[in-house]
Amino acid sequence: MNGAASTTLNGEIYLIGGDTIDCIFEPTSVVQKYNPLNDSWSRLPDLPGERVHLGAATVNGKIYAIGGSDGTFSTNTTYEFDPITNSWTAKAPMPIWMEGFGTAVVNDRIYVVGGWSTFMYCYPCGMVFEYDPLADSWSTKPDMPTARAYLAAVGLEDKIYAIGGDKGESVNTVEVYDPSTEKWTKRANMTTDRAYLSAEAMGGNIYAIGGAETSGRPLNSTEMYDPSVNSWTPKSPMIESKVSPGSGVVGNCLYSAGGFGGIAPVSSNEEYCLGGELTYEWDFDASVDSDRDGNFTNDVDATGATPTHVYGDNGIYTVTLKVTDVAGLWDTDTCVVTVLNVAPTANAGGPYDGFEGTPVEFKGSHTDPGFLDTHTYEWDFEYDGTAFTPDATGTTVQHTWNDDHSGDVALRVTDDDGGWDIDVATVTVENVPPTADAGEDKEGFEVSTFTFNGDCTDPGILDTHTYEWDFDYDGITFDVDAIGQSVTNTWIDDFDGDAALRVTDDDGGVGIDAVHVLVKNVPPTVELKVLSIEADVFLRIAGEKWHDVSIELYEDDVLIAEGSLTRYPGSPNDQMLDLTHLSVDISKRYSAIVRYTPEDDPINGQPNGANPCWIILRFDDQEELWVHHTFNVLHPETHIWEVDLTAAILSHGLKFEATAYDPGADDLTFHWDFGDGTSLTNFYPNDNKTYPVEITEIVTHVFPGSGTYTVTLTVSDDDGGVAIATLLITIP
Repeated sequence: MNGAASTTLNGEIYLIGGDTIDCIFEPTSVVQKYNPLNDSWSRLPDLPGERVHLGAATVNGKIYAIGGSDGTFSTNTTYEFDPITNSWTAKAPMPIWMEGFGTAVVNDRIYVVGGWSTFMYCYPCGMVFEYDPLADSWSTKPDMPTARAYLAAVGLEDKIYAIGGDKGESVNTVEVYDPSTEKWTKRANMTTDRAYLSAEAMGGNIYAIGGAETSGRPLNSTEMYDPSVNSWTPKSPMIESKVSPGSGVVGNCLYSAGGFGGIAPVSSNEEYCLGGELTYEWDFDASVDSDRDGNFTNDVDATGATPTHVYGDNGIYTVTLKVTDVAGLWDTDTCVVTVLNVAPTANAGGPYDGFEGTPVEFKGSHTDPGFLDTHTYEWDFEYDGTAFTPDATGTTVQHTWNDDHSGDVALRVTDDDGGWDIDVATVTVENVPPTADAGEDKEGFEVSTFTFNGDCTDPGILDTHTYEWDFDYDGITFDVDAIGQSVTNTWIDDFDGDAALRVTDDDGGVGIDAVHVLVKNVPPTVELKVLSIEADVFLRIAGEKWHDVSIELYEDDVLIAEGSLTRYPGSPNDQMLDLTHLSVDISKRYSAIVRYTPEDDPINGQPNGANPCWIILRFDDQEELWVHHTFNVLHPETHIWEVDLTAAILSHGLKFEATAYDPGADDLTFHWDFGDGTSLTNFYPNDNKTYPVEITEIVTHVFPGSGTYTVTLTVSDDDGGVAIATLLITIP
């Protein structure tokens, strides 16, 4: 269920109304109840009207469903649900029609915060209303500092928190209202911009969940606000990303139900409980300052409930465990671990192998029952099993054979008391052809420059080498695309395959190494805008001479131009009044009043006759629209002509300009969804495989009538990359 209201009563969560169909407003009146104890849902009597993006709150054991959209207009209805009678009752309506607002309860009063209204033509609104259920009355409170719609509101510690929302883009704004002082104050912003989110108070903190970014991408992230320090902290994300999820708190658990998943409404219900996240921190030795902060008792050597630890020496150690819950409460416990002394034993490691001309590294180790002993390591690289001749000392040593070799190497470990032990390992040094090294696997994006740095190892230290590269190696045939140890290559389209380096020494030895190259498609980007409707406004009068008319032009009932015109002898086309130039704001209404006053005309005007009159709109493409009225001297009812020009202007259509850019040599497809049931798709092939690709498309669309339309342009390339741009168009 998408856009449903939610509230909690008697340990159960109620979902009220909402929308079940993607992209098409079809509000529902369904009321559902969730019981966390038995993890079950049940139906309740339907809301008296279908609603989406409404508000809900619980006061004194009763539920109130407020406002919302009926699918066409905002509403101001208030309904009360009594769980005892299991019925809904109409209550006093809100002062204005609202939807997409936040709802919170403080001191048994319900507060409606922000939102937007088809009645007020405000998007977003900052208005605040208070409802007293006992008096069944509404009152107006001070506006929010930041007007927002589709926000969340939470009551906590006798204050109302207005969180996130949309003001043309998603915001992370947090503002707090104190009903006792009727003042708003600013609080720390969320870490994420969110609109269409849910928020709940739990454990003295506020949890904000889900919502949508400005791009419309649903979120699954959760963050917690701690009012004591005025800061937000990320918490465990939801399993699903959701826009407009319902929510509620029962005990120490927060529930998120329904919402919109980005493609369609979702029905999932998720649970997040306090106390479910414990942090285990271990200090394995209280006598060692592991983090070197000067404090020996707060070191964190390991985390998790069941860690392991290896002690490097025998002794008695104090181990400390600290356990912390999500609320920051913690406790510690200690135990003592005794590590026993063991007898010494030498370990030469191995067996070892290597290549001629390359050092072979030997690593020795030992165990010793004397924990205070010091030790000397000696190596014999050609041990014959009888006489030990030291060739090197140290726990880790290297030796280079300039030819192939197979034999024994021995390690002798001697402690400071004269005790010793010998351990023998085999070593094999092989003669091999050169080994190519093409470097690391590569990953990047089309039309980027990839740099390859090759290398090789060779037992012949005097050899010279030739480096050759094949950038689409098939594992069988090597095609030379470049020569050199360091080379570059650019893929103009996506690619998933191998690049190979072939190294040839001057004796004919060959080594090949391949690296995987993943060249990712770069999705296109798109910019979308509405081109302004530019029109010149003219007034033309014909018919009986010497009569005059005056005109007043209004934008949303505000006078923006006026003038007058007298009908003189001659062609009306030569006498037209050039009233003004309009750059039309499509969210506003345009109207005109033309007044005809024959009684004030000069003596030459006749006491009868008619004067046809036209308001002419000449658009920037030179197309003209003529709106006509005839004034008659003997018919006073024709003397004032009031005309709404909005429909005439918009009937010319809106022009949308989109510019898409793709850095690769891709084909592009433009798909327009105008939000009114119509769409348009254009395909732009890139037959010559040139890059980058930049395409600008201008389309004109006439909307069927007043309303709010979401215009969505999806630009996709032939590799699945997608860019989406949307515009919200309101036709008054």
